[in-house]
Amino acid sequence: MLETKKGDTLSPPQGYKKTKLGWIPEDWKNCKFSDIPDQKIKWSLTGGPFGSDLKSSDYTDESGVRIIQLQNIGDGSFLNSYKIFTSEEKADQLIGCNIYPGELILSKMGDPVTRTCIIPDFHDRYLMASDGIRLVPDKTKFDKKFVLEFINFELFRNIAIAHSTGSTRQRIGLGDLKKLPFVCPPLPEQQKIAAILSTWDKAIDKLTQLIAAKEQRKKGLMQQLLTGKKRFAGFTDEWKEVKLGDCSILSGDYGINAAGVEFSKDLPKYLRITDIDDSGLLKTESMVSVNSPDSHKYLLENEDIVFARTGASVGKHYVHNQNRYGSLVFAGFLIRFRLNKNVLLPNFLKAFLSTSEYWNWVSIMSQRSGQPGINSKEYGILKVPVPTIHEQQKIASVLSVADKEIELLKRELERLQQQKKGLMQVLLTGEVRVKIN
Repeated sequence: MLETKKGDTLSPPQGYKKTKLGWIPEDWKNCKFSDIPDQKIKWSLTGGPFGSDLKSSDYTDESGVRIIQLQNIGDGSFLNSYKIFTSEEKADQLIGCNIYPGELILSKMGDPVTRTCIIPDFHDRYLMASDGIRLVPDKTKFDKKFVLEFINFELFRNIAIAHSTGSTRQRIGLGDLKKLPFVCPPLPEQQKIAAILSTWDKAIDKLTQLIAAKEQRKKGLMQQLLTGKKRFAGFTDEWKEVKLGDCSILSGDYGINAAGVEFSKDLPKYLRITDIDDSGLLKTESMVSVNSPDSHKYLLENEDIVFARTGASVGKHYVHNQNRYGSLVFAGFLIRFRLNKNVLLPNFLKAFLSTSEYWNWVSIMSQRSGQPGINSKEYGILKVPVPTIHEQQKIASVLSVADKEIELLKRELERLQQQKKGLMQVLLTGEVRVKIN
């Protein structure tokens, strides 16, 4: 990054100094996390209560003081969907764990550890749960937005992870957090960096809201089209109900448990449950190639559909797009179906698999004494309401247009997020200096 090499020895870039965080500008102060909180404010850096001090029996439904749980702490944004409350009396008892609008809250636990967001102004005050950490920066030394961005910056996060404990889920103690290295650029420079990054945040937030609105609109359209409540002109035939197994050429194949996987552009990619995201697209950056003499038996053909058969991912699915993803071999925890397209179109089925009706079926069918699961025979009896092929084509076509619009917006969102990540890399390390008027 900023390091340069002359012969066999590293020489410092001009105007920079070496710190525990790497090279930073000479006029930036290197400090510790414990230097950030405002010492004039009581409990400006403190953790949530002990678990025994705030129990589920203290929770209320929709009144009192709202409790901030781990589920509310997003990576840079507050997640508002999960809501629980407690009484005013309980919040008063735990006054040292109260947190207020505009302040920062960090997560003691992954994923990821120390992710941070700003408390919104939905309520006058909140109560942290046990795994939250309140932080009120000293505004004479630190810009709040700069602190937020630096805590969520990959460089700082990797250091926090290295000082965390736990093999399955990481956790960092308040004592260890206070010792972590931090940077303190001149305040005007912090403010300028924060303003630049905020410009990208606004664009990202606006696009995120647009995507959510488009997805909600598509959801309403699907509810009408896939139940026959809304029909296109010229279609009057009654719908019938078919079982997935009865309208499949191949029904319920399990994938390959590869003996070994290796990276190679000459081998087909190995499709695992973890490579399928919640919208049915693939996380190609995490995929590996499979090297097995039997891999040709498990190659997906275009528009083959696979379902996850066990664990938390049960019910997830992917309709293979050969043009986009090329050759894929599917793994053993996936189940393949190849549809008879004279009866059921893959894109129509894909739309049905996004409905609440399907996911309610998954919830009921996957119940087991151990971890949830649905086997090939059970997927085969899934009932799908279908119109004629021509009406399926019309419905799938309309929904496909909506899908493509949403996918293009998501690609643009990903581009903005990558741009911001690149800006954070150069601005938060001082590699690129901003001009202060």
